[in-house]
Parts: sequence; C-alpha cells; structure tokens
Amino acid sequence: MKEYIIEESVELFKQQGVKSTTMDDIARHMSISKRTIYENFKDKEELLTAAVNYLLREDHKFSEKVFEQADNVIEAIIELLREGAERARKQKYYFFVMDIKKFYPKIYKELLTRNECQNQKKMQQLVELGILQKVFRDDLNPEIIGYVFNQQAAGFLLRDENLESFSIYEMFKNMTIAFIRGLCTPKGIEILNRRVELMDRK
Repeated sequence: MKEYIIEESVELFKQQGVKSTTMDDIARHMSISKRTIYENFKDKEELLTAAVNYLLREDHKFSEKVFEQADNVIEAIIELLREGAERARKQKYYFFVMDIKKFYPKIYKELLTRNECQNQKKMQQLVELGILQKVFRDDLNPEIIGYVFNQQAAGFLLRDENLESFSIYEMFKNMTIAFIRGLCTPKGIEILNRRVELMDRK
C-alpha cells in the first residue's frame, strides 16, 4: 500500500502542482481514506520526500538500462538525454521540480541537489571512460566537463517557457550534440554522426 500511495501521489503532484495537492485530494484520487495515508506517512512533507526518492530511483534504473544497452559512451549519453528529455516533457518534470524548489526548499536541497552532485560525478566517470574508449579527446579535464555538462543537461531538461516554442528534438540537437561534438576524437565524431543520422530518419 505504501508504494502504491507514493506512485499515485507522484502523478497527482505533477498534475495539480505540489502546493495545490492536499492529502484529501490524494485520498479522493485513490478512493481510500485519509487515515490510510496517515498510517503510512506522518504528513505531506514525508510523503513528498518519499515521492521524490521514488522518482530518483526510477531515473537511476532508467540510466542503468540505457548504459547497459549502449555500445559506447557517446550512444549512451545521447540516448539518455534524448529519452530523458522526452520523459521530462510528458511528465511535467519542470513544474514539479520548480514547485518543490519554491515551496519545499529543504527537500529540494537535501534530495535534488544531492542528485545533481551524483549526476555530475557520473558524467565525470563517463568522460573518463570515453577517453579510454578513444571516442573523447585525452586533453580534457573530466571533472570540469562533468560539471559543465551537468549544468547544460539541467537547463535542457528544465527549460522555461521562453523556450517552449522549440521542439524537444530541436533543443536536443542544437545544445547537446553541439557540446558532445567538441569532446570527440575523429572516431567519436564518426559515431556521433551515425547516431544523428539515425535520429533524423525517425
């Protein structure tokens, strides 16, 4: 029941907004008593914390699956950001995160900021792997690239209303691919070009 409450709460938080959604709304949405919710969570903040942790776990599983199926670092990074951006758009990720940042800064700082640090470290490791695979240049500083890339990815996934006129694909191709191309060796550029050609055909 606890996991079910979390999953349904996530959907309602995204639909109605974190601030606007009450425990009564969640109980009504699930056709259960509010008492059942409070038997599992002491208050809305505890439920929201569980909901954010649930989303972070799902993102981690998604990332692991992408990297397991990819042949190299370049393909993995592109697929991860492409699919991640599309999922973020469909699931109203931007508004959900901004709601948490505005109304629940403690949760934002403890969970989402920590996740950003983990993502930055992960990207640093991927750059190091790309150098070993000889698809990224060996004159790069992986730590700096990890930081810059993570900031760009966050801006891409959490784009504001000023960029809503551009499609996910346009944003992805012009921002992300341009950045990756600058990291690539000739071998890496060949892989990147093939990947972009495949995407353009879809």
